[in-house]
Amino acid sequence: MMPPVDRRCRGMSDSVQWAVLAPLVFACIFMIIQAGAWMVGRSAIQQAAMTGAERAAILGNGPGDARGAALRVANEAGLREVTVVINDDGQRVIVEVRGELVTLLPGKLNRVAADATRMKEPS
Repeated sequence: MMPPVDRRCRGMSDSVQWAVLAPLVFACIFMIIQAGAWMVGRSAIQQAAMTGAERAAILGNGPGDARGAALRVANEAGLREVTVVINDDGQRVIVEVRGELVTLLPGKLNRVAADATRMKEPS
């Protein structure tokens, strides 16, 4: 038969375990939220770039139409400090959109960028 185990000297107490584990658990939760916000922002910025490129490729539309469309999509998604750069070489249009997310944690993970290329309609 085995001797009884003294449970008093088994290791860390519950409060010490939680003091060690709680920051790790909260950090993991914040990272998951941050990753989700980044994925939503990345999707929104891609949609803004595609919308701007589609608008710029239509015959008769100028860069102002494309810039306005891309800004509207990005602003509706909650992105901040959005910049839109439009390059038009006569045959195709490249729209680059950059912006910042509203996130819990500061850093480079709150910046997103995307570009989209479309062929222009023939005149």
